[in-house]
Amino acid sequence: MSTDKNNIKQAQDQSYWAIVKRQFYKNKMAVWSLRFIVVIFATGTLADFIANDKPIACGYQGKTYFPIVNSYGVSMGISKWNREFANVDWHKLKFDWTLMPLIPYSPQYQDYDNSDFKGPFDEQSVSSFRFKHHLGTDKLGRDVMAGMIQGTRVAMLVGVISMSISVFIGILMGSLAGYYGDTRLKMSRGRLWFNLAALFFGFFYAFGVRSYAIGDALSEGAGKFLGQLVLSIFIFALFMIVANIIAKFLKRIAFFGKQITIPLDIVISRLMEVMTSIPSLLLILSICALMKKPSIFITMCVIGVLGWVGIAKYVRAELLKVRSLEFIEAAQALGYSEMRIIMKHAILIHFHRY
Repeated sequence: MSTDKNNIKQAQDQSYWAIVKRQFYKNKMAVWSLRFIVVIFATGTLADFIANDKPIACGYQGKTYFPIVNSYGVSMGISKWNREFANVDWHKLKFDWTLMPLIPYSPQYQDYDNSDFKGPFDEQSVSSFRFKHHLGTDKLGRDVMAGMIQGTRVAMLVGVISMSISVFIGILMGSLAGYYGDTRLKMSRGRLWFNLAALFFGFFYAFGVRSYAIGDALSEGAGKFLGQLVLSIFIFALFMIVANIIAKFLKRIAFFGKQITIPLDIVISRLMEVMTSIPSLLLILSICALMKKPSIFITMCVIGVLGWVGIAKYVRAELLKVRSLEFIEAAQALGYSEMRIIMKHAILIHFHRY
């Protein structure tokens, strides 16, 4: 019995992710970098509970409240402030008891008694050391440390969301261009024609006809814009699905079933050149100007959509090198699907060596 357990443990120790973990922990710089990222991520996630003028929990007139948690519901429109908490200075309320954040200031809170650039070592007009501005204030009396902590969240979200979008599009485009090249992708004549027609009509009805609805939603806010965008993507996907279903049945006819080579590498390379020529900053400013309520989330999405070209070029160059290697040919001989070969063998296994 103990032998079986040892064999199982040895097999687990030799698994792919176990090997990756062991190799990772050998790199001390990578380990400390991960710890630093965890601290930054935790700070951004818990920013409202670290720096805020509202209490984390408090007792008021015999009742218990959680103002920071309630503020999330108010911002989403699913909750409202009690009358005694509407437009109130939280520092001046007389609580039965209170649990304040480590820094009792929000980035928007203006301490008029300590305005005009109070330094951390300057004399500050505060009731106790608990309310001291440890990094000073700006001209309007806003706490510098509170602004830095809240700014961590924005910086983290911009990096995570925009880079996630860029990485997804870049790996997809780069891997398709590098693996298939200009000669490997073959498609029946019927599938090609119907897909081109579906691309045109799907884009026209999903984004052209609905451009006013999408524009109005963009000006109203990120939530409505995402709803309209998802609906447009669904309409576009529906056109593509119907076109491929029709092409599948027409494939039996010799004329429509003839195979045609698609120069995918040239098409994606020209698309990358077009994306490179678009001025990113001008496009971001134009989109923000159209919105009645500017949203940092829309800005993140635009940055992500425009930032995939560098990743795509790198992935394309790597797959051009590895697509003819022995382990790729072995995977093809075993009958694995093209997508599995691209994602698991060409990308994961190859890049793991680096």
